[in-house]
Amino acid sequence: MQSCHITVVFLLSSYLALSSAEDRVGLETIKENNGKNIYLDILSEMDKQQFFNSMLFLYRGCINDSRIEQLFTYPKPKVIGSCIQDFNYHRVFNGELLTVFIADGILDYQLLQTTAGILDYHRQTRIMAVALNIQHQEDLKQEFLQLCENYKMTKVLLMFLQDNEVDALQYYALKPYPQYHWLEQSLANSQETLWYPHHWLNMHNVSLITYTSQDPPGAILYYNGQGQLKTNGYVARLIQLFAEKFNASLQMYEPLRLDKIVNHFELNELTIAGKLDIPMAMRSALIDGEMIRTSAYYELSYPLLIVPCATPLSMHEVFGLLLNWYFFACVLLSSLLLSFAHSLIDYYLDSLLYHLNFVINDRVLPGVLGQSFAPRDSSWRSLKIVYLLVSFVGLNVSTQFSANINTLFTTLPYHDPINSYEDLRHSTAKIILPEVTAKTMIPILPLFGKSLTVVENGTLVYEHIRQFNNSYGYIISSSTWNHFDQRQQFYSQKKFCIVRGVQFIAFMLYCIALPPHSPLKEPLDHFLYRINELGFRQAWQSSTFNDMVKLKNITLIDENPPEDKRVLRVEDYFWIWLIVAIGCSLSGSVFLVELCMAKF
Repeated sequence: MQSCHITVVFLLSSYLALSSAEDRVGLETIKENNGKNIYLDILSEMDKQQFFNSMLFLYRGCINDSRIEQLFTYPKPKVIGSCIQDFNYHRVFNGELLTVFIADGILDYQLLQTTAGILDYHRQTRIMAVALNIQHQEDLKQEFLQLCENYKMTKVLLMFLQDNEVDALQYYALKPYPQYHWLEQSLANSQETLWYPHHWLNMHNVSLITYTSQDPPGAILYYNGQGQLKTNGYVARLIQLFAEKFNASLQMYEPLRLDKIVNHFELNELTIAGKLDIPMAMRSALIDGEMIRTSAYYELSYPLLIVPCATPLSMHEVFGLLLNWYFFACVLLSSLLLSFAHSLIDYYLDSLLYHLNFVINDRVLPGVLGQSFAPRDSSWRSLKIVYLLVSFVGLNVSTQFSANINTLFTTLPYHDPINSYEDLRHSTAKIILPEVTAKTMIPILPLFGKSLTVVENGTLVYEHIRQFNNSYGYIISSSTWNHFDQRQQFYSQKKFCIVRGVQFIAFMLYCIALPPHSPLKEPLDHFLYRINELGFRQAWQSSTFNDMVKLKNITLIDENPPEDKRVLRVEDYFWIWLIVAIGCSLSGSVFLVELCMAKF
């Protein structure tokens, strides 16, 4: 714990060293003439109301006012910046911060812009603006108010320093809702109220621009009984409840249309561009540093590769499995060996010579196939042994063939399942992936081989997923898979299966994307912690599934029910037709050859 504290102080000191010599001020405690340190008391009261870890000072030039110097004596690590130093504070440090902005004589626009950049995506940071030597206070108030609204700063105090009397210290508290305005305060009654209240607890019906995706179960659109277009889904319900909880209203970016599919990639791009205040869609925080540009996590998930499940073999595939090369090799080799032995005995013992019988013997081949055959009447025991071997071979072939055909036709076997990248590369399955997702998986894309297809149109991919199209495989989150698995639990044959041997990163954080300088990060983070704690997401997911069934967006009826009995069709006899065709062609060819030989 001590080493961590030293590291933080060292990092803060490194930023302090960046400031110029003229910007540094003495950190010795300076007392007012009456012996009371006014600003140390103010900072102490702020620290008691809401703890802060460090202080950020932003000013230009040299500060000689003793009242300002008191701020530097507060016992907290400090970062001193100027208009030429720009960095993102929360990319380096993770802690509560109090920012002190000093305006001497004029309002420094460039310095305020630098302040906004340093506090990027952390608009809940408390800001104390201290103004001294200001001749036109009303003009500065209005200019500063406009800049606060432009940069979406919400927790700001503006203090004009005129004298050292405690009772004369007047300050202005920024109120961002429903419109940006100043509320005049005095130090005399500051003990009764919070220095930096949570204004977002009541947004006074301010309009938040939003839009919904149609990526079930996150968000769906449907018409209710009154013909009104409504939204549902565990992401859409989150945003709706957020607006209701903090007294805000939601305004759609454009009119909703049931036939217009907008996926979460497009909504996140609109949000990053600043066109949406809060989208009804989630964003994966895969890229380093993206967490500061999003809310706290809403869903902890992990990616899965799903492919069409292995299907039963068709009838002609079963015949192909039975009449494979191993079966024909056994029959031909046994027939050839026994025909050769039979013909050899005929030749040496009975002086019978038929050259073709050395290859195919009409007394041997039927027996090898398990059929009845007519043995030649002979007293030779060796020939009787050959016939005995023919009978045993035929019995073995017919028994195994009958057992296999009964088993395979009773319970059809399945194609080989896909369990690894190797299986995927050698299968006919095709994986389609949006280009946006593919960019985050560049190192492992070669493992998919030719089975992967990257498409630029991400909407097309999510339309296939929404329609439960098992012509392709997809990479989806575990929550989407739970939705898939819940849907197909009533099917006799599942349409999608997980590739167990393919694993990606351990988990993914799904958050809500926010526009630049969004003031909604603090209330949304606070809200998400409570939602996850109370289990609302799981309840909303179940509710969305039930609604999708009621709306007939999904069906629980088995799309491929098992067939108990059916009549064999022409295509089922594929191998039989093939054998008949080959046999007729071969016998016809031999007949023509023999006919020609007989004539010539």
